[in-house]
Amino acid sequence: MRADRARRRVEDHEASMDPARRRALAAHYTPERLARRLVRLALEHRGTDAPLLGGEASAPVVCDPSCGAGSILLAAAEALVESGLSPRRVLEEHLVGFDIDPAALVSAREALLEWGRARGVDPAPRLRLAAADALAVPAVEGVFDVVVGNPPFSSPLSAKVQRPEGAPVGAYVDLAAVHLLAAVRATPPGGIVCMLQPQSVLAARDSATLRRELDDLATLDALWGSDEEFFDGASVRVCAPLLRRREEPPPGTAAARQRVVAAPGAAARGRVGAMWRNEPPRALDDPGPEAWASLLAAMSGVPLVQDRGRVARVCEVARCTAGFRDEFYALAPLAREAEQVLRGLVVPSEGDREVPLVSSGMIDPGVLRWGTGAWRMAGVRWRSPVVPAEELARRSPRVAEWVERRRVPKVLVASQTKVIEAAVDRGGGFVPLTPVVSVEPRHGLAPEVLAAVLSAPSNSALLWSRSAGTGRSSGSLRVGAAKLSELVFAMLERPEDPGFENRACDLWGRLEELAAGRAALRQWEELGSSLDELVGFPGDPAVVSWWVQRLPRRVCSRDI
Repeated sequence: MRADRARRRVEDHEASMDPARRRALAAHYTPERLARRLVRLALEHRGTDAPLLGGEASAPVVCDPSCGAGSILLAAAEALVESGLSPRRVLEEHLVGFDIDPAALVSAREALLEWGRARGVDPAPRLRLAAADALAVPAVEGVFDVVVGNPPFSSPLSAKVQRPEGAPVGAYVDLAAVHLLAAVRATPPGGIVCMLQPQSVLAARDSATLRRELDDLATLDALWGSDEEFFDGASVRVCAPLLRRREEPPPGTAAARQRVVAAPGAAARGRVGAMWRNEPPRALDDPGPEAWASLLAAMSGVPLVQDRGRVARVCEVARCTAGFRDEFYALAPLAREAEQVLRGLVVPSEGDREVPLVSSGMIDPGVLRWGTGAWRMAGVRWRSPVVPAEELARRSPRVAEWVERRRVPKVLVASQTKVIEAAVDRGGGFVPLTPVVSVEPRHGLAPEVLAAVLSAPSNSALLWSRSAGTGRSSGSLRVGAAKLSELVFAMLERPEDPGFENRACDLWGRLEELAAGRAALRQWEELGSSLDELVGFPGDPAVVSWWVQRLPRRVCSRDI
């Protein structure tokens, strides 16, 4: 029963921690079942090319660089003892833990000592725990065989967590990803790192440089992911990349870029062991660091879509843009209800003194719901939010100019959605409030053509493969201007189609009809197939079915 007391010490520490201090440390401690999964994954993979625990001399040194109260260290101790090591050797020679919280380290020490006493370790062992910042130690690379951890997560905009000086990443990279890079550097060639990360790290544009550096240092052997929320008070979905430190071939050689990755138990080249929830692993092609999100998308059930061949991108025929923090905080505080709507005039004209704002909640596929319901915007429910143009110009001339540039015929695309949800602003009077994307056609192209193309089911699947993990929930994704602009406008391998634009407009008109009438699944499936054919994707019933099932119920009845 003493072993149970060791685990209770970990749990008691977490339960007693002040929420404000938890937020300040960006710390969320690891549930036992999750700790066991991470440790098992790491040790299994180290065993694919090293004689794992074939004797005490070959057993790895396991480090948790943000160990907290010791949840992962306890799981590692159990696994190492089960493989044949003595409890004392495990505690004194094969476990290392760091943390910046002295109180957490006291709990970790007590938990490990309790675990040792339950196994007859007496006198007390010398534990290798230290109060230190994992991003500052060790000074020498390559000292830990296996690194397993649940590092601090912090919003890129958080001012409460101090970010390390000299980190080779921008200010908008989650702190957990910086810990992941430091962990890889702390392992020798062949060393293993298995560390929890927010799923957004796999796709976030600001993490791209860090992902490339990880790829230079290590191969991606496996990826585990789940849509479960494991941490109380933290609405974050996590994944665990399994990285193996490269053998350091000479830079610039072909071998330096060779990717050798493996699913558990079988060596393979260019394959990743993908694991979703508790499902068995399946081998997927390694897409490289620019597209790790595609692994998460495939694991979670998004059908595979590839835009092979020559294609025209949306960026070649339209400008995709969205506001950022400056635009949001200039516009949202000035919002008020439009007086015109009270007199029955819902859609404002281009010359109005009041600029109507559109939030993501007001956009459904084929429907712009400004003025027709109550929608949350900046924490307040609005029906017809507008901003006085003259007051905006006085307070923020730059944002006022940005607003005027947006007042053109365009497509408005919502964010945090299950599929691409677009609506056409034919009059050009509406202005997108961050993070709504404005897609503004060039070369005289009708906005209806762009809307039809963006609404093709395969483009939603493509966007998922490039942005999975970025949404606030597991079923949604952040629709950013940059990635939207890279979607397929048309395949160029096919003969030129003079009727392309007319057919696109017809299909968009049909989509608006179906949305207005809340049409049945079968009608949406027929339209989805036609939209994919328009863009040049092969008609894949699996892609269309996936898309239809994710359309909002406000526009798609679940009746057949």
